[in-house]
Amino acid sequence: MNFIYISYINERLNSLNLLEYILIFFLAFFILIIILSFILNVLIANFKKNEVNKLIKLEKLLINLKISFENGQINANEYKQRIKNLNNKYQGDNGS
Repeated sequence: MNFIYISYINERLNSLNLLEYILIFFLAFFILIIILSFILNVLIANFKKNEVNKLIKLEKLLINLKISFENGQINANEYKQRIKNLNNKYQGDNGS
C-alpha cells in the first residue's frame, strides 16, 4: 500500500517542469525563513526577559543602598564606592 503512494509521488515529481521546481524551492525556503524567524523571536524575548530581571535586581540593590545611606548606616564615601561597584558589576555582566 505504501509503495503505491511512493510511486505516485515519484511520478508527480518526475512530471514537474523547471518553473514548478523553482516554485517548490522558494516555498520551502520561505517556510524555513518563517521557522527561523520564530526561533529567533523566542530567543530574543528570553534575552530581554533576563535583561529586565537583571535591571530590576540592580534597582532593588540601589534602593536598599540609598535607604541605608539615608538611615545613617553607611557614610557618603562607602555609599559612593558601593554604587560604583554595583554599576561596574552590571556593566561587566553585560560585556560592555
